[in-house]
Amino acid sequence: MATQSDFTKPRFSENLWVKIGCNYSSKGIISKGVPQGSILGPKIFNCFINDLLITLSRYCTPGNYADDNTICVMHSDKNKMLSNLRIASQIAIQWFDDNLMQANPEKFQFMVLSPYRRKDKNAMYTLELGSITLTNVTQAPLLGVLIDQYLTFNAHVMGLCKKANFQLLTLKRLAYSMGAESKLTILKSFIRSNFSYCCHIWYFCSPTLREKVENIQYRGLRYVYNDYSSSYTALLERSGLQSVELLIQKTILVEIFKSIHNIGATYLANLFSFGKNSTRSNQVDLFVPRVKTKFYGLHSLRYHGTQLWQ
Repeated sequence: MATQSDFTKPRFSENLWVKIGCNYSSKGIISKGVPQGSILGPKIFNCFINDLLITLSRYCTPGNYADDNTICVMHSDKNKMLSNLRIASQIAIQWFDDNLMQANPEKFQFMVLSPYRRKDKNAMYTLELGSITLTNVTQAPLLGVLIDQYLTFNAHVMGLCKKANFQLLTLKRLAYSMGAESKLTILKSFIRSNFSYCCHIWYFCSPTLREKVENIQYRGLRYVYNDYSSSYTALLERSGLQSVELLIQKTILVEIFKSIHNIGATYLANLFSFGKNSTRSNQVDLFVPRVKTKFYGLHSLRYHGTQLWQ
C-alpha cells in the first residue's frame, strides 16, 4: 500500500512528460489515470474497474481485458436477450460517466450468436442506447480473433492464411539470397507464429481451411530449402518442425493439463468433467460428454479435447 501511495503522489507524477517524435512536452502532474507502461499501472487500473465488473455481473457475464470490455447475455428468448443487453450496456455507460471516464460509441458492436445457421442467416436486430442505435454485425474482432455469429472461425483463419501468404512471398524472394537456417528462423518467427495464437479456439474451422494452413507451412519449407520435390513429411523431419495439426493438438493437451491442476483459465476448466481413475490413484480422467450435433458437439474443444486426453 505504501508503494501504491508513493506512486500517486505529486512528487512522483510531476516528473512525467509526453514525447512525440523528437519533441518533449513540459513536465506536469497527472490529475487522473496512471502512467502507461508502468508496472503498477495495470494493477491499479484493475482495482479501479473491478467495481464495474461486480455491478455488471448481476445482469450479464462481463469480460474484461485491460480497457477492453465485453458484455455477454444469454437467453432463449431473443427479445428478452436484447432487453437484458440494453440494460447492462446502459449501466456500463452510466458507470463510465459517474467515474469520469468516457466510452467510445464508435467502437460499440453487438453480435447475436446462434446455432441455427439457416434460420438466422439474415436476421437483423437493433439495440438502442440513448441516442446511439446499433445493428448487429455478423463478425467482430476480439483480442486478435475474428469471431463470427456461428463460431465457425472460418473468416479468422482465412485472414490468417491471407496474411501468411503475403509473408511467404517475401520469403520466396529471399530464397536464393539467404541461408537455410536464416530462412527457417523467418518461417518460424513470422509465418508459423500466425497459427499458434489461440489455435485451440479456431482449430474447429472447416477441414479445407486446416488443410490450407498446412499447405502454407509446406510451401514455406520448400522455399527455405529450395527443395520442390521432397514430401511434406520429409521437409518436416529435415527442419525439426511439427505439423500445424500436431502443434494445435499439443496446445489443447497443455490447456487440459492446466485445467486439471487449476493453473489455467477458469472458463476452460469449466468445459471439462474430471474424475479419479479407479485403477490408477494418481491418474485424473476426463468424462466424455454426450453430444447431439456434429458441429457444436463432436467438433468442439470439450469433446475433442477429452478424446485427445484419453
